Amino acid sequence: MKQLLLFFSLLILAPIFNPNVVFATTVVTPPEVLPDIVSTVITNATCDNADVKITISATGNDLEFSIDNYETIASGIKTDDGITNYVFSGLVTHNYFVMVRNKSGIISKSVFVGSGDKTPPVITCPSNIEVYVEQGQSIRFVDFNVTATDNCSSTDNIVISGDYNNTGDFFIIADSKVTFTATDEANNTASCSFIVTVSDGDIGNSTVVTCPASVTVNADANACSKTVSYGPITITGGSGVNHLTQTTGIPSASPFPVGVTVNTFVESISTSNCSFSITVLDVTPPTITCPSDYNFNSAINASTDAGKCSAVVNFSVTASDNCPAGLTIVKISGIVSGGTFPTGITENKFYAQDSSGNKSTICTFHVYVFDGESPVIKCPADVTVNTDAGLCTAIYNYTVTATDNCATG
Repeated sequence: MKQLLLFFSLLILAPIFNPNVVFATTVVTPPEVLPDIVSTVITNATCDNADVKITISATGNDLEFSIDNYETIASGIKTDDGITNYVFSGLVTHNYFVMVRNKSGIISKSVFVGSGDKTPPVITCPSNIEVYVEQGQSIRFVDFNVTATDNCSSTDNIVISGDYNNTGDFFIIADSKVTFTATDEANNTASCSFIVTVSDGDIGNSTVVTCPASVTVNADANACSKTVSYGPITITGGSGVNHLTQTTGIPSASPFPVGVTVNTFVESISTSNCSFSITVLDVTPPTITCPSDYNFNSAINASTDAGKCSAVVNFSVTASDNCPAGLTIVKISGIVSGGTFPTGITENKFYAQDSSGNKSTICTFHVYVFDGESPVIKCPADVTVNTDAGLCTAIYNYTVTATDNCATG
């Protein structure tokens, strides 16, 4: 046992005393810690804000941060817990692509950071569509339009995707469910669907739409219209599933205006259609009102204007009608209001006429203009004369003049 211990000691101590032994030192380098993104926090991200901030937190040694394909390279600040943080600021709302790497060039995983917009777009699909193929065909192009809007993204930056073109496509004879999805710049999505039914054209060509006969009625006396009920619109043939649409005119049991209203109905799948008209006539004459009675046989009394043998006279003749548009007052005889009336009696006759040619009764009244201005006489001044020779009198000639606004007579 003592011999064994001695041999072990010699093995251990031998290098110490042997000058020919060379010692080698090995430095152990700890493995490099690859970067990793711990979190990304977005602040101030609104649709119209120009100061969005993105805070990136990552682990690793000697980290560099970048955003959007290394357009910006920056070193972060390392905290006591081994987390390195960097803040990108002054950014506009956008979808950003952030990365973290070592200075040795090792790139970490990428993280896609949204703009903070969490509101999905609004997508609008048409109602269900039902059409026929042309006779002998098995496919048809169907027009429609799917649109989308968004609180942040413009229309051009919203992607509308689906199995068909969003402005129309070809469909076979079948019931096809069509679904579209709108995606905004923040990857928010919204979807809508509708059914396109394509049927055999031979069935569609057998559809017949029949309308009632055209009618003519008189408008109500106190209205420029007439409530008319018509119908029914009948459909024969076809697939048995018919969709009738009124494309022109007015629904039944509604007021129809004076004139001609054409009503057209179309069976939307086969496009078979029919039309009829409702004519409303205005047969009610207008009423006319002349000036009120005065003290001279339903007349307007007026005195001549100063210095004139006439007078400007204003009066009002009014009219009303169930269809007042286009109503006119027509003078038969006399002088219009605001005209110059001579002295004496002027008879005035008017009637009213509406746009349908209906005439009122004739309205008659008189305008009496009397001369209310006295003449003006002018005598000569006083004179003193001598008697004629041998006489106790004298012959003297003088002139007395007069003027009047109505000098005749």
